[in-house]
Amino acid sequence: MTTDVTSGGSGGSSPRADTVPPGRYRRGRGVSVGLLAAGAHPVSTATVRMGPDGSVTVLVGTTELGQGARTVMAQIAAGVLHAPVGKVVVRGTDTRYTPYDRSTGASRSTTVAGLAVQRAAQDVLNSLLETAAAKLEAPPQLLTPVEGAIRDAGGRTMTHAELVRARFGFDGGELLGHGRVQPEGGTGSYAEGPVFWEVCVAGAEVEVDLETGVVTVLRTSTVADVGKAINPQLVTRQDEGATLQGLGNAMFEEMHFAPDGLLLNDTLLGFRIPAFRDIPATMTCSIVENGDGPGPFGAKGCGEGALAAVPAAIVNALADAGVPMNTLPLTPERVWRRIRELKIS
Repeated sequence: MTTDVTSGGSGGSSPRADTVPPGRYRRGRGVSVGLLAAGAHPVSTATVRMGPDGSVTVLVGTTELGQGARTVMAQIAAGVLHAPVGKVVVRGTDTRYTPYDRSTGASRSTTVAGLAVQRAAQDVLNSLLETAAAKLEAPPQLLTPVEGAIRDAGGRTMTHAELVRARFGFDGGELLGHGRVQPEGGTGSYAEGPVFWEVCVAGAEVEVDLETGVVTVLRTSTVADVGKAINPQLVTRQDEGATLQGLGNAMFEEMHFAPDGLLLNDTLLGFRIPAFRDIPATMTCSIVENGDGPGPFGAKGCGEGALAAVPAAIVNALADAGVPMNTLPLTPERVWRRIRELKIS
């Protein structure tokens, strides 16, 4: 669909109608599908400790970079143990005591390291259930984890602190759980680990100035299959960041080299990235949860699917406006030359 903004198309009359020559601006819409094989190296270990007061400490090698990893790891441990999330602490990464983790990256933290945390927390929960079965004299299959406690079929409960105390016989001791994720076949192959695809559908609406070649992204929308959003707000922020990165790929980011191979724009003064003024007026990020991921509670990675989809959606939208392009980024000069080549007016 192509809309002539100045003539009152589907987008309504433009506030520039009195000053802009008719037909100067066109709008288009495009959609795309982004697919990414995450390639998350499947080696992570984690330790979960429960103290005598029922507090929980998580040790995992994933590094907090501002993406919310500590929050998610605390939620995973709390979810398995049915412990208040406020009683869970995720310590900062330190190679002197933090269990081994392959890396922070490639959408692997929640999926792979989070799975190690889930298994470590399950190890602690098994110890709690074992102690509760002995102290309450109840079959393990009739015990139910509830908020901060274990309950039997008759309604009797023992809190986590009471269970730790009962296990060690006094106010002390701690329960330790260990979890690991590794290639199950022993070859080290990525295919033997928790692999997954990142899938995202993106849409974009753009406006192009036929006289200058300037393209403005007006609206974007992404719909990402994340398996299970352990923290929906963090997932949404992740896809918003991916949308902006995709915008940068589509519109601005380009390295310029001299004939001898020297990079000419090696600083942010010369290498253009999106700024606040480039953010679309409307940016929507939706989440689809099928629970089919290999990570904790069915989670899988997100973000890079949107990064892959958004540039294509923008290019398709520009083609819908009548200016097909096959080279990125969509700089005004490049788009203007294409407009002149196609003799669009």
